[in-house]
Amino acid sequence: MQLVEDRDDALAAIGSALGSGFKYLSLDLTIAALGWPTAECIVGGTLTLGATCIRFVLALLVAGGGAVIGFDQAGEAWREADRLGQSARGIFEELGP
Repeated sequence: MQLVEDRDDALAAIGSALGSGFKYLSLDLTIAALGWPTAECIVGGTLTLGATCIRFVLALLVAGGGAVIGFDQAGEAWREADRLGQSARGIFEELGP
């Protein structure tokens, strides 16, 4: 039944999107942990906005954005799988035992 196959595809998409989200999140955290000392964005409580600081902030934004997109896609796939699962359940209930 096509509906069940579509639901299974949506369930597989959840795992893929979550994997992407976690990869980008771990990249973001790694950049933050390793890049902060070299970026020296804040000196004496003032944001310096030097070249290394700007690269550091841009890298954090890009990796963080990738994580948000991955988690958003996982949420969409989750809702789609749930919708398809409810539809399939309704069809099987109509058919009866």
